[in-house]
Amino acid sequence: WGIAVTLFAIYLSSTDAELFKRVELALLRLAPFLIGCFYGRASYEKRHGYWLWGVIAVVSIALVTQVPDVGTPIFDRYVLGAAFTSVCACAAILLDRLNKDNGIVRVVSWFGTHSLEIYLCHVTVRRFLNGIELNTCYVRYEILMLILALVSAWLLQIVVTWLLRGRKGKTESAI
Repeated sequence: WGIAVTLFAIYLSSTDAELFKRVELALLRLAPFLIGCFYGRASYEKRHGYWLWGVIAVVSIALVTQVPDVGTPIFDRYVLGAAFTSVCACAAILLDRLNKDNGIVRVVSWFGTHSLEIYLCHVTVRRFLNGIELNTCYVRYEILMLILALVSAWLLQIVVTWLLRGRKGKTESAI
C-alpha cells in the first residue's frame, strides 16, 4: 500500500499539481502511518531486531538535513516520518531497559496509553485557539495549547472511566 500510495502521489504531483496540493497532506501521511502501525504492533509483540531502528534513525536523521534542499513534499514527509518513527522506536527501546517503577517510564506510559485522547484534544484546542486568533505559532500560545490539551485529555479520561464504570454496574445488575 505504501508503494502504491507513493507512486500515485508522484503521478498526481506531476499531472495535476493543484489537486496534489489539496490532498498531499492526507495522501502522504498514509505510508508513514502504516509503518507506524507496523512498528507499534512489532513493539507490542516484543519482536526483536531493535538494531534496525538505530540504523534507520541514523540514516533518516542524516536525510532530514536534506529536506530544505530537496523541497518536495513526498521526500519531506517520508524522511520526517522515518526520522520521527525511528527516534520514537529508539526511545522505546531505551525506556524498555529502565525499571518499570521509574518516574520517566510511568509518565511516558501514561502518554502512550492516552495518546489518542491527547491528540484529539490537541487538535481541538489548536483549532479553537487559532479560530480566536491566538495563533499557536507563537510560543506562549503553543504552551497554552499544550496545557489545555493535556488537562482536557486528563478530564476526558476521568469522564470516560466514570461512564464505563456506571455502564458496567448497570450491565452487572441486569444479569
